[in-house]
Order: sequence, then C-alpha cells, then structure tokens
Amino acid sequence: MKRILFACIMMLGAMQVWATGQDADIIYLYGEKWWLLSRPLDNVRDVKARLALALPEARRKTTANPDGITCIWSVQGTRLQLDSVAVIVGNNLLTYPANGLKEQFEKYYRGGRVEANWVNGQLRAARGTQLYYEHTGYNRNYTSEIYINFKNGKMSGMKTFNNSVRTEGFDLSNGKVMQALQDGMNAQEFSELQGAKVTAIRRSLRSIHSKGE
Repeated sequence: MKRILFACIMMLGAMQVWATGQDADIIYLYGEKWWLLSRPLDNVRDVKARLALALPEARRKTTANPDGITCIWSVQGTRLQLDSVAVIVGNNLLTYPANGLKEQFEKYYRGGRVEANWVNGQLRAARGTQLYYEHTGYNRNYTSEIYINFKNGKMSGMKTFNNSVRTEGFDLSNGKVMQALQDGMNAQEFSELQGAKVTAIRRSLRSIHSKGE
C-alpha cells in the first residue's frame, strides 16, 4: 500500500496540475504587451530552482503563482528571450533584468541576453477583454489571442484569433419577445392562465466564436 501511495505522489509531482486559475506571464510582441498564458520557465526546472534561491525568500506566493515569480518575455526578430523577472515583496514590486541573471541562466546566457532555446511547441498570448474564465489553469479566452509556434526558442509560425461571444436562445426578459410569444398563443387553449402571473426563466447558450487570421 505504501509503495502504491509513493508511486501516486511521484506521478502527481511529475504532472503539471492546476487546481486554480494561474497568473499569466507577460510577453512583448512587436512592441505590444500581451498576457502569456503559459510559464516557459517551468520546462527548465534546474534553472528555475537556481532562480528561486537567488530571489527574496519573502516574495509573495499564492495558489495562482506558487513560486511568486512573474517572467517578462519578448520576441526579438524571431527569437524568444527573457527580459526580466519580477517579484512582490510586501507592497513593493522588484524587477531583476536578465543581464544580471547570468549565473542562474548560464546555459542560455548570450551577450547579456537570456535566449529561451529550451522552448518548443506552441505558446498562447492574449489581450483585450476577457470573454470566458474557468478557475483552473489558463482556461480563459480574450478578444484577441495569438498562437505562436517555437522550435528551440525560434518562432516558426503564428496565427491570430479575434474572439467574440455568441449568445443563442430567447431573451425572455425582452418585452418584444414576450409579446410575440403571447400573440402566438391561442387564448382559448390556455384559458386557465388568464389573469395569472407568469414568471419567465431566461436560459441561453454562450459560446466563444473565433475568427482566425
């Protein structure tokens, strides 16, 4: 039984499981600020561990940001790089530029920059109005989103989505809709409802509509 429990703990530790909504990193794309709905630093645990030791122990940590670290990234040309990391201590925001983190990012440090060569796959960035939110991980949608593909830290493709909320169903709080329903009813068939107070319950289906570019 102990062996099974230990195996389960080890398996959970190896998985990225979020029981609550997660804070976003920040990324600058062509000079514009976006929320990065991912944490690329999680994929280099040895680097992350060294960085955590170098930062103030008293930094603020929450369930939405367990390490208390926010990374600021940018794409320079086609290369993803780390510009700085930020932490909150008390009521103060402390920022540490990447050119001062050579010891922590030694494998990825090039000419005063931290090149994110370890990043492979797709990252999602977002900005604008939040249209949908679920209190787990990065399960949320915004009016503008970008999906960026990387190979060894180099951008290999990008697709932009413009999102909107589509509501399907009848709005029974609308007087015109109610009147139309009443006009379509045969009063003789529903004589028992004459003079009665009718409570309308509105139910509609909200979905996110995406238009890719």
